[in-house]
Amino acid sequence: MRNKWLIIVSASVVMGVALSFILRAPTRENGPYLPLDGQHRVAVTLPGSDDFGKVPLGNRIFGVDENLSNYLVGINALHGSHQSPLSINMKAPPKAITDLLNALPDALRALLSRKLVGIYLTANLTVSGLTQPVFPTLASETPYGGVIILNLESFETHAKSAGSLDTWMATREYAIFKPAKNTAIRARMSQTPDGLGAFEYELLRGLGMLLTIGSEHFFDWNANTLADGSESKYPFFALSWLIQHQLLLPLPAFDFKGRKDLAAGSGSTSKVAATHMREIYEGLEQTNFPTLYAALSPIDDFAESFASFIHTKVFHQTFEFDILVNGKKVKTVRSCWDEPRCATKRALLEKIIMGEI
Repeated sequence: MRNKWLIIVSASVVMGVALSFILRAPTRENGPYLPLDGQHRVAVTLPGSDDFGKVPLGNRIFGVDENLSNYLVGINALHGSHQSPLSINMKAPPKAITDLLNALPDALRALLSRKLVGIYLTANLTVSGLTQPVFPTLASETPYGGVIILNLESFETHAKSAGSLDTWMATREYAIFKPAKNTAIRARMSQTPDGLGAFEYELLRGLGMLLTIGSEHFFDWNANTLADGSESKYPFFALSWLIQHQLLLPLPAFDFKGRKDLAAGSGSTSKVAATHMREIYEGLEQTNFPTLYAALSPIDDFAESFASFIHTKVFHQTFEFDILVNGKKVKTVRSCWDEPRCATKRALLEKIIMGEI
């Protein structure tokens, strides 16, 4: 097959201008290909992707090369940024990542080993982490695995130390709300000074998203359309969500007041002011969503459920938030994994993680 150029034109709502990308495809006929959006895929090179299943899990960690960086330029543009993600020449995998992978249960490591093509590290990415399916051809419907891309820059001010994950998580959680004076969140996420850092928790989220790729427990979140009433096919999804008019909606019992007006990220478009945090978390406690982030979307639900469960029940760390008004604690929010409201979701997660289903 002759070399070809994939020309992808994307409109950025944030920037208000049309952005075009020209990415060169590999010379081979087959991929790998990564999705750029719902309509376009981009041919990339992925270090370590050939026979990845034969490579030990802890060795599937790479720096982003120039070709993959070009793909990430398109991802940035979709988020309204002109930044070019960095290529990184990495001599050895970061010990924090290999240690985390090695600490996972054997059955879960075996499951991840069948799905994880590689973990790729970069900087100048507009998101802290990205998990994408990998397709063998441009037209193939079934991915053969997935990649996790992490933005090191997102964590550079939160080096691994006591309290680092506390700061990162409190900032992330508060960003779900519209900022308000004299309100804050204080997080307690580690039992010990050498507990997980922010970088590792984002990696856990990525591993959770990876498990949904090609999984019978979760719908294909890269699909363009979803059939109404088909949620029963996807056991984990059906615990909290339904498909109605091709929209993904929470079950009525879990659609607490204010949920649909929340939005994540710095510069949040949330319509809910931080002055309403207490009421929002009280609504959350009537659901089976383990965190407020999980209530934002089905894919966040699975990623947060997986990450918070591994964090608390496998790595035995804490997961608590204090809501502060004028510096005084008005409410404490804790992990739900020992509470009846999350029992059914916990039971299914345990079976998935231990390879029983």
